[in-house]
Amino acid sequence: MTKLSRLLGMSALAVALLGNTAYAQTKEASEVTIGFLQRTMTAPYYVAMWKEAERLSAEKGFTLVASQADGDAVKQMQQLEDMVARGVDVVVMNAVDPVTTETAVKEAIANGLQVVFIDTEVPNVGANATFGADNEGIGKLAGEIMAKRVGAGPVTIGILEGAPEDKFVGPAREKGFLSGLDAGGTKYEVVVRGQAKYAQDLAVPATEDMLTAHPDLNIIFGYNDAMALGALSVLPADSPILVAGIDGQKEAFKAIKDGGCEGKYVSTGLNSPTLAARDGFNLALEIATGVTAPNSDQAFVFTQVAGIGCDNIDEFYDENSAF
Repeated sequence: MTKLSRLLGMSALAVALLGNTAYAQTKEASEVTIGFLQRTMTAPYYVAMWKEAERLSAEKGFTLVASQADGDAVKQMQQLEDMVARGVDVVVMNAVDPVTTETAVKEAIANGLQVVFIDTEVPNVGANATFGADNEGIGKLAGEIMAKRVGAGPVTIGILEGAPEDKFVGPAREKGFLSGLDAGGTKYEVVVRGQAKYAQDLAVPATEDMLTAHPDLNIIFGYNDAMALGALSVLPADSPILVAGIDGQKEAFKAIKDGGCEGKYVSTGLNSPTLAARDGFNLALEIATGVTAPNSDQAFVFTQVAGIGCDNIDEFYDENSAF
């Protein structure tokens, strides 16, 4: 039996001795502790989630115990164990690697830990819910906007990927983006890939390597706006290469707005870290206080779906946004 199993087993026993009344009891928010397992803090998207968690803790009065895993799945599993040892009421988790962490998370949930996922889930482990973007859907909308810009093609594409453990989110965004090009009638070929771990600074050398190998690229698509912005910073002013990303980062919005309909940054898809965190922590608090009964349906709840380009940028850009 693992240490995590023993900790959760003791917790489950305590519930059983109380006659399974734990969730029938009402707690005040000030009596609640919610754990937050954030995958990394390497991109503004993740920082915005963290800030929203802190804001909600201050506003609603619950205690927040937050850890970030530096993109390390093993470290995140250790942090999960620590959350259990601290006796948190609910864990809100943004999973580093759904494959590597599956067994540990499934074991934790099976032994009574309440889990809510945001952004990246561990599929089918019986959590309460997952709040995040329709990654394929927003990717498709961004791709359709790009297709309107480039026409029938053919075009060559370089793709900035996240990391090897990114099995679901990034690939779904890529699938959507390419299907958007298909829907717009654009012929394309993906000719080169680079990994930048969703970080803007790492996207700079990754883009330089791609351009060295394929200087005639037409499009660079980043799995997030941070990487796409890194790519944009590499391109000379007279470069014909176009850029697209996903997330709706305000710096990407500004690049789209400033460039207009002839600019290099063509499109992005809306993925609000603030909305995902807000919805996830609100549900966690409702479960912890007894307002909402826990469940194991793990329904995926989408945040607002939108593709953003020069035609609708003014509807979304807010220079004072936290993200």
